[in-house]
Amino acid sequence: MFVAAGWAAILLIWSRVFLLTVENVASESFVSWVSWAWGAFVGPVYGPALATFFGAFVWGPVLARLVNLFYRPKRAAARAIRKYGGELEKLVHRAWSDELLVSVTLDNQKVYVGWPVFTPDPRRHTEDLRLLPAVSGYRDDKTLKLTFTTQYFPAYQLIATNPASGLRASDFEIAVPLDNLTSINLFSLDIPQDLFEIPSGDPKQSPATTERASNARPASAFVTLLTMLLGLLIGWVLGRGSSNS
Repeated sequence: MFVAAGWAAILLIWSRVFLLTVENVASESFVSWVSWAWGAFVGPVYGPALATFFGAFVWGPVLARLVNLFYRPKRAAARAIRKYGGELEKLVHRAWSDELLVSVTLDNQKVYVGWPVFTPDPRRHTEDLRLLPAVSGYRDDKTLKLTFTTQYFPAYQLIATNPASGLRASDFEIAVPLDNLTSINLFSLDIPQDLFEIPSGDPKQSPATTERASNARPASAFVTLLTMLLGLLIGWVLGRGSSNS
């Protein structure tokens, strides 16, 4: 509200400065003709401040068009997402602008890994997300382990080497409804998925951690025993000294 009021005040000041500049620069005959035309246009509602307010009303969309020539809508949308967007919008927009892969898991455990070709737009309500898939697969119902079953790179290479096929890479784009999306994250095909698997045995500790813990137990017990013996020795010395005195 206060931001809108501030811009309105700026438009009023700009309109008044523009009118004063025209009055001082233009010829008297031109100013007289404009004043007569303005009076005939507004009729009985004519007032000394009306021209300033009307000029601010006209300059609003005109200046907006001029600003948009340099500050494009995509740039404004990106700024709005970075500043006011949710985490999903920020992640998808970063992947879209930096051409990064994302992994999308649906509520039926279907998984798509691909490049976002459409990012949420703050100017309208977004119901889905479009992806150009790289690979796809599914997650196990019990372990949620990711398994890939389909890759799209050979198809893209065939399209690139055979333009006469009539196909385009965009023909493989998929629309993912946001309501069916359970998780989304950045993804890299260069990192093997088995790096994230916990080794067999204790699920909370790796073999190296377990070995370090087992080696630490005897040392910890030795320190405890030594501390107890030292405490008994100090107590015996203090008790003997008090009895001699």
